[in-house]
Amino acid sequence: MGPESQSSDRIRSAFWEEEDMRELIDLFVAELGTRIEDLSIAWQRQHTDQIRVVAHQLSGVSAGYGFSSIGEAAQQLEHALIDVAPDADLACVQSQFSELLDLCQRAIAGMPQE
Repeated sequence: MGPESQSSDRIRSAFWEEEDMRELIDLFVAELGTRIEDLSIAWQRQHTDQIRVVAHQLSGVSAGYGFSSIGEAAQQLEHALIDVAPDADLACVQSQFSELLDLCQRAIAGMPQE
């Protein structure tokens, strides 16, 4: 697990205390719902390439917003998909996929309610 703070399984950005980062973090977390939806649809349709694209995007940006655990999980999923044929059963990467979705949902839950 990265340096994010945790409370009741929720995760918060490691940069949350930095006032100038909060708006950017809010935007990133707001987009996580769409990313979860995109990943879920691609998973249901068994679109390996689309899952890999979204995982790659998340692995590239998550740490910059203070969510290193999301970035690490996305990178693990992306790397696990390298050896999966486009039309293969994705059961072999189910745990990596589930971990990434769980972390994204925990980040959303970790945002303060206003």
